[in-house]
Amino acid sequence: MSEMDILPPEIGKLRLRNEPTAVDPSEPTLADVSPEAEDPQVVTEADAQARGSSDTDQRVVADLDPVEPEKPLNSQPVESEASAQDLAVPTPEPSAVLENVEPIPRCARIGPLKPEQADDLIRALPAHLQLLADTSSEQRVATGYYVLVPPLPSRAEGLAKLNELREAGFRDVWLFRGGEFRNAISLGLYSNAAGAQRHARDVARKGFEVEVRDKTSVSERRWLLLQYFGEARLNEFLPLPESTDVEAQPCP
Repeated sequence: MSEMDILPPEIGKLRLRNEPTAVDPSEPTLADVSPEAEDPQVVTEADAQARGSSDTDQRVVADLDPVEPEKPLNSQPVESEASAQDLAVPTPEPSAVLENVEPIPRCARIGPLKPEQADDLIRALPAHLQLLADTSSEQRVATGYYVLVPPLPSRAEGLAKLNELREAGFRDVWLFRGGEFRNAISLGLYSNAAGAQRHARDVARKGFEVEVRDKTSVSERRWLLLQYFGEARLNEFLPLPESTDVEAQPCP
């Protein structure tokens, strides 16, 4: 028998190092004893459409952002135009615009006034009149009003005319012997011009030539500068004495 005829003993199936050992399917494994948890499946929207399964649809819907359901539209009409009208600022009427314009002040100078007259007016000033100035000076002013027969050329003629007046019934008569009215005949001295004018007309109706002349003297007179608003005249607010002048003046 040769060496070739001698068979080597079976050494079994050769296995490389690090090669995993075959597992007998009949033997239980660790995986069979302790099953591993299944990996979570990530399902995309495309996979869900391909599969068409209901559970995948639920997963896809869960992965999407939640959408708030739309609220039903209000059946009431939108009152945007009405609201805009309510919020709009109303245009003022022309009268209201004029009321907002600051009034222009007016000024007037009142006088000449006797000192006691000026004091009375100042005390009677209403709230809407403002006293801006109170000035005084001495001047020759009319303190009375004579009813006169004009001066005659001589004293003799004056005395003759005086007798005629007395015969006509006038008792309050006298002849000026000197001064401004020398040889004139007075038929009365009046405190106001109106009274003197009435008496002069009565004398003239009896055929005598007469005139009204001022009796003047130097005395103190005052002027008041007042400021007010509006178109009304000052004599509507103040009891101005007779023969008092009211002159418009620029306000200082």
